[in-house]
Amino acid sequence: MAQHGGTTRTAAQPAAATGFRSWSRERRIYLAVGILACIAGVLIIAFSR
Repeated sequence: MAQHGGTTRTAAQPAAATGFRSWSRERRIYLAVGILACIAGVLIIAFSR
């Protein structure tokens, strides 16, 4: 069976451990940068017409 993403959750890891609080600082920064890039892209598209 193929595993995608490289991370799997086992019975030893409860669902709550995979929430936003368990994310590393770097992952949160990547998420914030991605969201800001999306917003910037939408604004550029909206105001370029």
